Amino acid sequence: MLFSPLMRHMIVRGRLVIIDSAGHSHAYGPDQKPSVTIKLHRRATNLRIAVNPALAIPEAYMEGDLTIESGSLYDFLEFMGQNLAAAGPSRLMRLRERVGYLSRRFMQYNPVALARRHAAHHYNLTGELYELFLDPDRQYSCSYFMDPT
Repeated sequence: MLFSPLMRHMIVRGRLVIIDSAGHSHAYGPDQKPSVTIKLHRRATNLRIAVNPALAIPEAYMEGDLTIESGSLYDFLEFMGQNLAAAGPSRLMRLRERVGYLSRRFMQYNPVALARRHAAHHYNLTGELYELFLDPDRQYSCSYFMDPT
């Protein structure tokens, strides 16, 4: 599995069994208890979890691509929370956080001149546009009726 190295680092208490989309079983963790088993129903879910587990795991659960085979959702969340706290971040997780931080800085780059240009594009619109959908007093109504009564 693509995210096996991450799981080997992260699961330090109990046992997590992951059944992949091909039906192969992968067990992680040193202890037999507590134990949670999940099943991944689509191969693409492996990559999604490897790239962004914090987002991909809940999405996969909601979309039905991840089901909990033994234990409950609460058991799974508690199990993962305890293991995340105990294991601490791996080198891969720290690298991912740094790359994420740098990419956010790049994507959110908005110096004053650029912010002005964006605001002007959004707000400096001619009155002709507003005349298309506002009344003469520049009031917006959610509906207009042909007969005023």
